[in-house]
Amino acid sequence: IVVRTGKPVKWDAKNEKIYVSDIVAGVVYIYDLKNSELSTVTTTGIPNLPASVQIYALALDKQSNLYALIPKLRKILVFDSTATYQRTINLPSGCERPVAITIDNLKDRLLASDVQNNKIFVMDLTGSALFSFGGAGDASSRFNRPVGVAVNKKGEILVADSFNARIQTFDSAGQFIRTFGRRGDSDSDFQLIKSIAVDSDDNIYVVDARSNIVKIFDHEGNFLLSFGGYYAVASGGKTAPGGFALPLDIDIDADNNVYVVDQLNARVQAFRYLPETR
Repeated sequence: IVVRTGKPVKWDAKNEKIYVSDIVAGVVYIYDLKNSELSTVTTTGIPNLPASVQIYALALDKQSNLYALIPKLRKILVFDSTATYQRTINLPSGCERPVAITIDNLKDRLLASDVQNNKIFVMDLTGSALFSFGGAGDASSRFNRPVGVAVNKKGEILVADSFNARIQTFDSAGQFIRTFGRRGDSDSDFQLIKSIAVDSDDNIYVVDARSNIVKIFDHEGNFLLSFGGYYAVASGGKTAPGGFALPLDIDIDADNNVYVVDQLNARVQAFRYLPETR
């Protein structure tokens, strides 16, 4: 799977498709693994949009509808599973610089992280505002550039609080539960967080772009293991599976396949988490 550059990757297990946004080309590539086909989602012909826009983040709902974030316009475009445009969602007032979105499929809600106002905005799937939480700062429940958001199977909201070098966990109403992480070089520390995801056991995967590593923690924030390390394909001349050069985004499907956007190597790498046999 090769892309020039991209922030997000999303896996549609129902239709066996991988969606990867290329912010340089201004399209979303669709890799149809079942039919071995490649196609694109574009904004061409959508009313009230410029000719070229940057689609920066993606999310999928239970019906395999694709939600595509356009940060500069503060809009989310919705496409169905055939990549047909359905509608446009205008983000709520106060959401100024969204960079990541996710779908809470337990409550049918849409969440967006805003790195300008340092808040998480929670909406229904039509875009109607429900509530927001956060604000600038380094105290618990405050953020400094929240670059990623995920929802685990308990309905808890996890926020990648990048410049505070930590992960914060909230309940479904946005009430603070716990935090872990700090800036540093040890196994449980972070340098530059870019994205977050959870697997079927609610283990937490954190993409650290500066160290070129994905770190895995349990539900409580205890360090489990890490994988990756720096490897530049262009300079090394090898594919170096498992190595990264500026990993930017991560997604985990229902079968615990893990997809990581390896940006400077212009590829997406796939891994597999094997849960313990019970």
